[in-house]
Amino acid sequence: MAQWLMVAFWVAAPFTTGELIDRTLVDASGQFRSTVAVGAWTLWTATLTAALVRRPVTLTSIRLAMSGATVAAVWSALVADDVATTVMVAGVVVPTCASLVSMSSTIGAMFIDGASYGHERRFSLRPPAAILFGPAPLAWAATIFGVSVGPLLLAAEEWAWGAIATVVGVPVSAAAARALHGLTRRWLVFVPAGAVVHDFMTTREPFLMMRNTIASFGPASSDSELAGDELLDATQRAAGIVVMIGLEKAVETVPLPAKGDTARLRLVNRVAIVPTRPGAAVAEARSRNIG
Repeated sequence: MAQWLMVAFWVAAPFTTGELIDRTLVDASGQFRSTVAVGAWTLWTATLTAALVRRPVTLTSIRLAMSGATVAAVWSALVADDVATTVMVAGVVVPTCASLVSMSSTIGAMFIDGASYGHERRFSLRPPAAILFGPAPLAWAATIFGVSVGPLLLAAEEWAWGAIATVVGVPVSAAAARALHGLTRRWLVFVPAGAVVHDFMTTREPFLMMRNTIASFGPASSDSELAGDELLDATQRAAGIVVMIGLEKAVETVPLPAKGDTARLRLVNRVAIVPTRPGAAVAEARSRNIG
């Protein structure tokens, strides 16, 4: 249901947000308006296609595109002259609703689990709070503006600045988008053999916990549990409910070392994670007789 609601909002965008942007650019040159129109239709078509295909990479792309459309709509509403209030409101509300639905944990779960194989089930892990409210917005801005400013300057016949912005902005945009996509690739994966923590920010390799070694799986009872050399802390200080996985015996892993340190083998018997949907993750563990 959530996916089709998101698609419905996005299908309505050309008739609402498109109308708002078109009226905002009524005094712009024909070349500039044509460039904006071609870019907007290309983005809309690619995003609509991505919204119908449940994969982690399409999740990143639709979240970027729909939030970018929201910013474009807000900008148009702020600078537009003599545009009806209904056009402004509809033009801003439609992409905003599409973006909010795309950011929901329901959509995240659908698209991340869309890459599962066979009897796998994937659950996303919440991004670190320090990144979510710091570098992530900067990476978002670099992605959106890096890929759009150059072509818009060229369309406005600002040839020198447009060329510079394109040459610099496109690779910066690609690198920022790759970094944002990395946050989407942090998962807890249930497999027939047990469970895997797939988190490049915590371990060098995915960490497999065999079914017969998992003694407990549920919410952490206290903050005191989040300490000790035997703990693999994959929470990354994310905001949310911490789920603790207890192991019957210590398992070898290689945590990602701090900058400047050397990677070392460690024995751990507890793993802490913060899923975006902790209740669903615990229920899945129970259904598989894990913990």
